[in-house]
Amino acid sequence: MTATSTLPAPPVRVLAHPAPQRSLEHALELALDDDQRLGTGTALLLVEVTAHAGAPCGTVLERRMRSAVRAAGRWLALAPGLHAVLLTGLRPAVAEVTVERAADALLHAVERWAPTDPGTGVVASVGASLAPARAATAAEAVRQAGAALSAARAAGGGCARIGTA
Repeated sequence: MTATSTLPAPPVRVLAHPAPQRSLEHALELALDDDQRLGTGTALLLVEVTAHAGAPCGTVLERRMRSAVRAAGRWLALAPGLHAVLLTGLRPAVAEVTVERAADALLHAVERWAPTDPGTGVVASVGASLAPARAATAAEAVRQAGAALSAARAAGGGCARIGTA
């Protein structure tokens, strides 16, 4: 997984839903405050799952993805097919590696579940941000993760990107 270049943040579906957006930013602000007191970091992963025509998708896949990150993250449903995972208590020296592993686990959970026929499967894309290393505020973390998610989508999906400051 590679870091994305600084891209203008295109609209992300999470931004179109004010209630989930507020709950996400609130949960992220609380996590940032706690981690700042402890000297640790917080990561936000936006996970988008897109089903190709006719592919089944739903609660079974969501359970698989949730179990992939186990208790390591807080899971928030933002919209159909769009989820946020908050990872807290990250040691600064290994925060990026931890985010990469979590993103890989999410992508692998989808790949293992998805049908193997081309054009009928399910594709996951992950965009992540690291705070306070790259994002100082909850709103900035959401913007960075959204831009990284857009970059993952633009790369064809099935991959993850970490936003840059």
